[in-house]
Amino acid sequence: MKRRNCCEAEDEVFVYLRNNVFVEPLVEHWYAWHYLLSPVSRSFFMRKNRKQLRSFLKYPEFHSDISSGKVSTVRLSKDDVSCVESYLDCNRHQEIQQEKLLLAVEKLDDLVSQFNGDSLESLYQEVPSELKGKVELFYARNQSGAYRLFENAFSGIFEKCESVLFTLKTDHTTRPPVFNTPRLSRHETQFLIDIDFKAKVLDKIFQARRRPVDFNKLCQEINLTDEAKLKFRMMFTSECEYKGLPEPSNGKIRYFGHATLLIETSSESLLIDPWIQNDSFLKNGKTSYSLADLPDSIDYVVITHGHADHFNVETLLQIRHKVGNIIVPKSSGDMIEDPSLAKILRKIGFENVIEVDSFENIQGNTFQLHTLPFLGEHGDLRVDAKSSYYIETDSDQLLILSDSKFIQPEIYQYLVDNSLKVGKMFVGMECEGAPYTWLYEPLLNQGYQPEYAKNRRLVGCDSDETEQLIRLINPDSVFVYAMGLEPWLEYLIGKPTNFDDYIVREYKRLEDKMLHEDITLKLLYWSEEI
Repeated sequence: MKRRNCCEAEDEVFVYLRNNVFVEPLVEHWYAWHYLLSPVSRSFFMRKNRKQLRSFLKYPEFHSDISSGKVSTVRLSKDDVSCVESYLDCNRHQEIQQEKLLLAVEKLDDLVSQFNGDSLESLYQEVPSELKGKVELFYARNQSGAYRLFENAFSGIFEKCESVLFTLKTDHTTRPPVFNTPRLSRHETQFLIDIDFKAKVLDKIFQARRRPVDFNKLCQEINLTDEAKLKFRMMFTSECEYKGLPEPSNGKIRYFGHATLLIETSSESLLIDPWIQNDSFLKNGKTSYSLADLPDSIDYVVITHGHADHFNVETLLQIRHKVGNIIVPKSSGDMIEDPSLAKILRKIGFENVIEVDSFENIQGNTFQLHTLPFLGEHGDLRVDAKSSYYIETDSDQLLILSDSKFIQPEIYQYLVDNSLKVGKMFVGMECEGAPYTWLYEPLLNQGYQPEYAKNRRLVGCDSDETEQLIRLINPDSVFVYAMGLEPWLEYLIGKPTNFDDYIVREYKRLEDKMLHEDITLKLLYWSEEI
């Protein structure tokens, strides 16, 4: 069939998604991350979000002052007041339903705190109606009261309210911090589609970065009006902006920034913790990797834990069409703070999800993956869905530690005892971190002592712990990563790390300790081929 030029307004119009279009998946107009994709935790965080918006309505000048540096400020202007008021009014029904659930959870928390060691059967009558049939009461081994939620029982209790915001990036485009600023107002370079994340048409859109798509058919599938089609058309171009497929790495590892690693064996590829920008960044003549630098197919995506800089829904949705399998750590499955990453992935359209527990093995054709416990980084809360990985390929032996903290040496003694040599070790040294309440406060059902919160931080290894780890495992090379150094990370993690910050000084301390050791040590930054 003849392909017409994209400028013609009839028949087939084949186009490509522009490189400089970035994508934000949204839940109730807030940036999608794992806690907004599980109904109970979503309710807790939406309560926090609405509280921030009502603070904005009361003190818009304070929130508009970006220079204040307050992490809790909503980065909207006074011109957005009416938009926020309208948003809260339109979502009042959803708020009422979520508050009913939260009140029920709070009543259940109070109920289990009164368990006295007697039988619990009669207490099921006191479970709030919103939770009946969705919860099991029990005693822990220390005889304290506890409960577990049947996570699947909460599916569908709220409207999904999922959408995808497309933004055509210009020299003046900025991305407000995603955890405190909803995407409400629409600029002329933005286009919003209300769509289920599971929808297959999203794959067609994201494939169009490399393969042309018939624009008219695409618009029919997502049911766009003629006016909406004109706005959506800005996101596309008649020429493919990708310059061919990237060359195979020939056994080398590509570092895409922060915690993302692409491992290519002789016939398979593994992508670790993908958080990848849509377009390249250029600095001092050095170009960063982008989505364009991924192979056409990825055999395995491997996730270390659920934090949004490692389990990044924005990137995951854009690469879903090329992913064969995705490996995620197993959650407890019944705790609000530990929703199942596997269930979330299936809900957003991934089909081949492999859930792993500690000390398990996955066998590929050219690699073997061993799972190891991951301690730290979660403020001493019980979050099971986190894992480190030892990966043996046909040419290398890799230890992927992400943000793990070196608390129990015996975990890594497993490698020594099983003669598992480490060629390359990747370890995060974000050893300053925020107090755990920065992330988890909305989920806490009791008050907390600030002095303890300061000690319970979201941190990985410091220089002393990393040195101990190196001396125990004796790797050939050590690569420090996941330090938040790259400037394009700011919208998600806040102000990027500077090279004179504490955590980089800790890395330099490690350099001094290893100065006379027979080991390669490097701080990864921007993009690297290893």
